[in-house]
Amino acid sequence: MTARNENHTIDICIIHNIADNMYFNKILKHLNPFEKKYNVKIWHLHKILGGDSSKKILREEIVKSDVFIPLLSPDFLADEKYEDIIQIIKSQQENRQLRVISVWVRPCQWEITFFKNLEILPNSSYSLNDDYWNSIDHGIDVVVKELKMLLFNEGTNKNVTKKISNKLNTKEEKNIQQRFFMLVGLVLLLYSILLIYFRFDIIYHIFNKSNYEVEFQQLFLPVFCFITSIYIILKFKKYA
Repeated sequence: MTARNENHTIDICIIHNIADNMYFNKILKHLNPFEKKYNVKIWHLHKILGGDSSKKILREEIVKSDVFIPLLSPDFLADEKYEDIIQIIKSQQENRQLRVISVWVRPCQWEITFFKNLEILPNSSYSLNDDYWNSIDHGIDVVVKELKMLLFNEGTNKNVTKKISNKLNTKEEKNIQQRFFMLVGLVLLLYSILLIYFRFDIIYHIFNKSNYEVEFQQLFLPVFCFITSIYIILKFKKYA
């Protein structure tokens, strides 16, 4: 599906495990504008009425959907419906072009599952619940922009995608720099402690009011390193 047809309703089927309800509800809200603007119809498990056979309805909805979006998590992969879903997807991919776009909501071993060779969002090395994102809504917003580009070729063009990628990369680089300076501070602290330890006799003479001018000069480096290390550690402590 590379372009939008104004007269065609696009059926999207979203499947998740109940443990991921929070992510599902937020994703559904972010996708709400799609239904009017792109003539999209979204189906999900919450639409199954009591007494209905969920397995039968799930199969029917996947069969008639244009896009299938599973929310990947440890609970989803461990769900008893997982194998049934895989078999339905495989049969549909053989019979027609069913688009499968997974959303990685929580860390799990999806790389060794059926989904490893399929499209997965967000297009990064981080799941939606990772601290990498400013918030869950931020990560979902990125996912929705990428999804809009994949399905409708609009909104998130190459420049916007590059901008999002650059923003995320900049944040990651900043965190790496902050951790580096934190490490430098710790090394300086250790170095200054060792210097002061091996020059303890000089400190003893100073506190005993011995008139050793040279001793002050010798203590300058360890004291300077100690003060600098404390400053660096306090400044970058929250990023450690």
